[in-house]
Amino acid sequence: MINNLPQNLKRILDDKQLTVWGLEQKAGLKKGSIRNIVSGRSKRPGVDLIIQIARELDCEVEELVGDPEAFDLPEEELYLPSSKTQSPEKDDPLWDISLFQDIMICLLKHMGKKIKKVRKSDIILLIEKIYDYSSTRSPPSVDKFFVHWLVQKICAPKKHLSMKADDKPEV
Repeated sequence: MINNLPQNLKRILDDKQLTVWGLEQKAGLKKGSIRNIVSGRSKRPGVDLIIQIARELDCEVEELVGDPEAFDLPEEELYLPSSKTQSPEKDDPLWDISLFQDIMICLLKHMGKKIKKVRKSDIILLIEKIYDYSSTRSPPSVDKFFVHWLVQKICAPKKHLSMKADDKPEV
């Protein structure tokens, strides 16, 4: 569970004079999705839900989740959806190359020397999630906290990052 999410969400809702039900309606979310987070019943809300809540509340993801190390990312958030389930427009949108470059620079800095191996699908997922979130900010920009948080959740805890006995060291 995100340690501070319920408290942070309650505080932001109070500050903006919104109700739980009002936010669910405004964001077009399922009935109870926000209530379950605020009450602590939802222990592992998805990345997309957190991003959607932050957008609707006009706040940063960091304001909602607090400590990036505390977020327990659901397993289903770690894999890309099948291209058969998405329309061509969603599969192949035009990207802002300048924003993409900023994302890559930030992503490489956060992965640094700590992460030596990572799955191709995880890299693609990181880039897509970071770009999607960054492109909705006003103005579009990279949120370093979000990048750090996502790298930690997608790459750091994975067992495939450590060298196996049959792996050959890189020269």
